[in-house]
Amino acid sequence: MPSEGAIEDGLEEVRGAAPAAPATDGETGPEGKKAVPERPSARGKRKHSLKSWLARPTNRAMLAQLAAYELGRADLDAAMNERLRLPAEEEVHLGGILMAEAFTPSTIRRLKEAIRALPPGVTDEKRTELLARLEVFRRPSFGTGSSAIGYAIPRTTGLGPSFYDQAVPKGVDAIWLRMYAVMPALTVVVATFTFDEASGNLTPLLRADYSTGRHNIRLKVPGRAGKLRAWYPFGRPRLRGHSESLSTADGERRRACEDFIRSRQKDCADWLAMRFPGCFSEVDDVMKRPAVRMFLTRDEAPFSDEQSWREVIGLWPSFDRWDSTEQAGWSFRIDELQPGPAALVIAGARRTDAAHPPGGDDPGTSSWFLTQRFHDHQGELFARWASACLVDSYTDRLAGLRDEIAKRGRRRPVREAEVLDSYLMTNGLDSDAVVSDVLHATEDLGRFAWGFPKYVQHDAAADGDSGADEDARLFARGLGKWMRSQATRLQTDSKVAVPSVIASAGLRQAVMNTKLQRVAVGVALVAAVIAVVSLTRNPSDSGGGATNSVGVAARCSAQQLRFSYYGSSAAAGTAVTGLEVTNTSNSTCTLEGYPVIGFEGTDSVPLKIDVLHHGPGVAFNQVRTSVRLSPGARAGIIVTSADFGSNGASTCPRIGALGISLTQDAAASHVALPAPVNVCGVGLMVNVSAFFAANQLRSYVNPGP
Repeated sequence: MPSEGAIEDGLEEVRGAAPAAPATDGETGPEGKKAVPERPSARGKRKHSLKSWLARPTNRAMLAQLAAYELGRADLDAAMNERLRLPAEEEVHLGGILMAEAFTPSTIRRLKEAIRALPPGVTDEKRTELLARLEVFRRPSFGTGSSAIGYAIPRTTGLGPSFYDQAVPKGVDAIWLRMYAVMPALTVVVATFTFDEASGNLTPLLRADYSTGRHNIRLKVPGRAGKLRAWYPFGRPRLRGHSESLSTADGERRRACEDFIRSRQKDCADWLAMRFPGCFSEVDDVMKRPAVRMFLTRDEAPFSDEQSWREVIGLWPSFDRWDSTEQAGWSFRIDELQPGPAALVIAGARRTDAAHPPGGDDPGTSSWFLTQRFHDHQGELFARWASACLVDSYTDRLAGLRDEIAKRGRRRPVREAEVLDSYLMTNGLDSDAVVSDVLHATEDLGRFAWGFPKYVQHDAAADGDSGADEDARLFARGLGKWMRSQATRLQTDSKVAVPSVIASAGLRQAVMNTKLQRVAVGVALVAAVIAVVSLTRNPSDSGGGATNSVGVAARCSAQQLRFSYYGSSAAAGTAVTGLEVTNTSNSTCTLEGYPVIGFEGTDSVPLKIDVLHHGPGVAFNQVRTSVRLSPGARAGIIVTSADFGSNGASTCPRIGALGISLTQDAAASHVALPAPVNVCGVGLMVNVSAFFAANQLRSYVNPGP
């Protein structure tokens, strides 16, 4: 029998006792005469069939018998327990969990709102300071830096820059928070959750005895409605089998410890997503969010012996183990066995090795002190590692978009266009900005790794490598090299995939429009026939010979339209302004092509700005058709411009108002902007979209005043 996994037995047939066989044709009886076989009556058949059916156990009874079946693995379980049991004098604790949350151009607004919404224990001066530092972090000329947010505690005290938060997960003593400027387009918040000694104690689970577990016992019945017949508890099918999953004693030990750790990790992830909702909070699976598990031992060193209790919680030695050469005692490895990107790090230290006594009688071996010190000294390194996880997630999302668009079956052009537009305006812009910053930051790997805590591969540390050999094996250098390769691959894939997906979506939309036009022509012909028939049958109702014609509405004139400001937004260095066009007349008209727009500065002086028609999303990329405006209906226009200066420029011209008309010769409607818009870059230019349906405006900008 296999030690672990799913097993399935054969079909067993449950029958009652067979009746005595009667004499058959050709046999002779005791008197030498041919015996005539006795045929059972219909009542006898029913009686025998009912008796046989009642003799079979029900499905519920069969499941109870299977669950009570002894596997005879007591000796093997005892040997496994002895090999993996934690020694009597040893103690192991989950000291804390470090988690990271990333904020990109499309999500940086959430971080600002999160800072403003911090609990009342944070002073207004501190909020103002954090918001000011965040603005500095986002400047293209700024390098890297950090700012302490403080630490949250589940009770009110007067200790340092702490604040009381009643939402702190149960069993957590403190949450240490720091904000890192990893790149201009990426800010990472690192939160280290410190567990109290009782809540993080793994010792009882590692010292307990376990036995082989049986899970997911299911009956299987062949034939029609087999699943239903197997599910019905009082059923008594004649043929049935079963399947089950077996988990060995060491598997049950791992399951108990993993459930214990995951429950605490989920609580921490939920708190971080509630207080600081960034890019990773959109991932449903907690195990795909960047996290560092910090294990603390009393006597034995982590990662030293695979054939022991260490392998139960992931502290086995491996080729990807990294040892600290600066902060003694700490080692970690990246868990490649988890699903999705390698978003889990297993870190461990012996308390006495990692201790740095703060003074007095405190030896510095408590979970509070060790996790706080880890947060202060290692947080920036793992903030960079979280940015690598973010690049990985962008690669997965691009692949998912490509696979979804390429999927065959029933097409939904509108839904596909919305998905594509959402990707281009959020993940697409974010990934372009982050990839650009990653490639710039990793041009010099030595500079990239400068200032980070030094971790070297275990074999290098054990062999005593130093100098250039040690520098070549630094974790920070390897991380930078890997990030650069991932960013280059993502940049290449985006250049190939995104235009192809856009072209494919446009082509499918054109095909769908053609089909709809054909349907519309057919409907129009049918309507015309019905109208002719109705006029022929009811000439008296023709209204003096007047008829309604079916055709395209006339083009809109300037007197029929009102131009107004809709809203604005900014992302990845691009200012986006939305304008609204309303049909104020009593007749239907159509808009075609591009509007003619003039620009005025904040001092009402006309600006000479070149107008282009390139940009992201549906407003710029979809196949154009005329926009039909019924009375009171609205259309939209999008205007984009570069928001940041280049080549060292500190100021840019600012647009204060727009003059909009339908043609070059027509009078322009004056539209004032509530806030001036920057026009930066080499050469003054803006991009103006064609007229489009107003329901797409919200995908670009938020409604303004």
